[in-house]
Amino acid sequence: FGILFINYRGSIGSGQSSVEFLLGKIGRSDVADCITAIDKALETLPCLDPYNLALFGGSYGGFLVTHLSGQYPERFNSVVAHNPIIDMASMNLMSHIPDWCYVEVGVEYTQRGKIDNDILIAMRKASPIVHAHKVKAPTLLQIGTKDLRVPSHQGTEYYLRLKANGVHT
Repeated sequence: FGILFINYRGSIGSGQSSVEFLLGKIGRSDVADCITAIDKALETLPCLDPYNLALFGGSYGGFLVTHLSGQYPERFNSVVAHNPIIDMASMNLMSHIPDWCYVEVGVEYTQRGKIDNDILIAMRKASPIVHAHKVKAPTLLQIGTKDLRVPSHQGTEYYLRLKANGVHT
């Protein structure tokens, strides 16, 4: 077996331009980078079984693994997500970092003026919840109730959606 840790574009540790690259592309470019890394690992290490892939991630990593299992449902056999970010539109109401939800979809954070439904829709479209109906892989959700960044309702929301769609969860 192999374990692949992916430093997708937008990760911290590669400079500010890397972090800023991801703004407005969340759920797309980071997911594409993960698929590219997985494909390269499978190409480079023929001992790995491309039909026996599992995903594991927490917080933003949970965001990525739930995106991957929804966007590429035929590729992964199992998923473990620890306090995953599932729906940024609902998370921004309960998280202690609501500004993150705005900035990551490429808009300025503000609470002034009327509610902008276009921003909420952008958050929803960038979230793994929009792909939940396509998930096939059995999914283990590990939910902590004291996480201030990713409130536990995120995992509960995903659990309910997966169960409703017949995914072993």
